[in-house]
Amino acid sequence: MEQILVGAAATGLLGMYFNAKTQLSEDLRLLSATNKVSRAMANAEKLGKMSLFHVLEDNVRRTPSAPFLFYAENGHSETYQETYHNVCRMASFFVSKGVQSRDIVAVAYTNKPAFIHIWLSLNALGAVPAFVNYNLSGDPLLHCLKVSKASLFIVDDDLVHNVYPSKNKIDEMGFDTVFFDDRQLEAIGRLESKRPDCDNLKNNFATTSCIFYTSGTTGFPKPAPFALWRWYGAGIATGTYLKMTPRDRFYTCMPLYHGTGSSCFIMCIFQGACFCLGHKFSVSRFWDEVRRSKATFINYVGETLRYLMTAPPSPKDRDHLVHTAYGNGLRPDVWEAFRDRFGIANILEFYGASEAMATMLNYNRGSLGVGSIGRYGLLQRFLTRKDLLAIRVDNATEQEIRNPKTGFCEVVGTDEPGELLMRIPDPILFAGYYNNPAASKKKTIENVLKKGDLYFRSGDLMRYDSDGWWYFVDRLGDTFRWRSENVSTTEVAGALSLYPAVADVAVYGVSLPRHDGRAGCAAIVTQTDTGLDMAALACFAKHSLPKYAVPLFLRLMEELPKTENNKPVKVQLKKEGVEPGKVNQLHTIYWLKGGVTAGNEYVRFTEADWKDLESGIVKL
Repeated sequence: MEQILVGAAATGLLGMYFNAKTQLSEDLRLLSATNKVSRAMANAEKLGKMSLFHVLEDNVRRTPSAPFLFYAENGHSETYQETYHNVCRMASFFVSKGVQSRDIVAVAYTNKPAFIHIWLSLNALGAVPAFVNYNLSGDPLLHCLKVSKASLFIVDDDLVHNVYPSKNKIDEMGFDTVFFDDRQLEAIGRLESKRPDCDNLKNNFATTSCIFYTSGTTGFPKPAPFALWRWYGAGIATGTYLKMTPRDRFYTCMPLYHGTGSSCFIMCIFQGACFCLGHKFSVSRFWDEVRRSKATFINYVGETLRYLMTAPPSPKDRDHLVHTAYGNGLRPDVWEAFRDRFGIANILEFYGASEAMATMLNYNRGSLGVGSIGRYGLLQRFLTRKDLLAIRVDNATEQEIRNPKTGFCEVVGTDEPGELLMRIPDPILFAGYYNNPAASKKKTIENVLKKGDLYFRSGDLMRYDSDGWWYFVDRLGDTFRWRSENVSTTEVAGALSLYPAVADVAVYGVSLPRHDGRAGCAAIVTQTDTGLDMAALACFAKHSLPKYAVPLFLRLMEELPKTENNKPVKVQLKKEGVEPGKVNQLHTIYWLKGGVTAGNEYVRFTEADWKDLESGIVKL
């Protein structure tokens, strides 16, 4: 009997090891969730009910009195049925403005319930909202309106200060601009709740549900159509994989004009859960709003969770109902510290983009996989071996490296950085950029593994290990070359962020006279009222990083330029470099004088030092 028990225990342990190694159970769970998407889309298209409005209607039929929308700013709440009537009234307003199926309507709106009403009502009519970044004004705003090809512009009254200075130019472009102030919203609220004529929309999986804009860090934002199949995938597959139920409540304060925040709403409407909306991210208000929302899920982007960690510890840190944090851009050094402090069991880190063909997921519940943006187990790796891969690229030119004999791309091996590619099985699935075929073409690459194949270029350097874990290395173009070595800005920033006096950091390469490649520069924000010991920081950097990756320069700043999703914007920093006359006089530049070996502390970098580099007196 004892031998049987020992044998059973050994078999059980072996099975656990096999499952942990192959991730078979996770692969099967993900496949099951993905298959649900295919069935749901086929059924919706067959019934002529393929729209987000029809998904809302299905919920109203099943659970009309279930909570659907909670606005943490003022406690406003709506059931599925109440939202349905608000959407129908909003649709009546758009009908009165002449909106028809396939029309595009530009929308600049902050996080408010009306954002959801506008989106669903336009989809009910077969129309498409183009969600403009509400922080934009002037030329970037005018550009977004022009390329949208819309004629109606809906504006949150809180944004008058951004829009009104350009109002005359917007009028000249032929736009009918409607400001949604209290008076306008009250008038819409008095309209009849009449069901829109939405049964002959002729939608299919590739129909555009909305248009997002890229962040515009390297130029004006580009409009990226978001097809219904993407939302069905997020709402059904990701929601199911996250184990969401109608009892869950999902809180986000990330802007809804971006896909990450909107995906939280999508999961709620497909899973019959409650969507809890914060107006704007605030460290001081975040947990109070989460508690007020009774949220079980929270959403993060970029540095959001690190900012929450900067708040002083509180006895209320674990006073919440949250069991899962969902988002992207979580730094490895914050990952477990955040989980331990706030007692959140699950972290779902994902990787995706508005133009991408797929989403990678890492449903993390322990130390295994911390820092990874997704994992493909043994089964998934076999099934997607041609769908998801990384290829060798030239970091200087950002072009692919092809085999001189075959002409095809060279796929990287394990633990080797390469640009992530996603196969485009059918061109209809890749929407690219709206009305911009040239920019769309730049995001694709042909003849990767065989003649005639087509892939989406992510522009991101990734690596994967032998167990199928994928890790973000750097943005292509951010990685720079110094002393014949490739330097990952992400890895350098991660190392420097562990230094106690560093509150925020962004790393980039700068050009120097009479030197090949780019030297590393770290823009640093220090902790409040904390001085920076330049000798200690230099010692820390040298012990934490390979010699070639130690930043030669520091730029001290009060605040880093960020996108609205808390991601560093480095374009201007790279452009200015370290030349004293080009850098903002409020920012002090320091350097390891004479190079990493010679310099034992960071000292002020002066005009005279720059001239020594120009003349060739100093070589690094």
